[in-house]
Amino acid sequence: MARHAVALSGGVDSAVAAALLAAEGHELLALTL
Repeated sequence: MARHAVALSGGVDSAVAAALLAAEGHELLALTL
């Protein structure tokens, strides 16, 4: 799978997006703002 950088703003939407990508097997790099 692809690698993605996910900007986590502290809201629910970015966390859910990251969780969905991780559940599909994507490699994530989480960045906090």
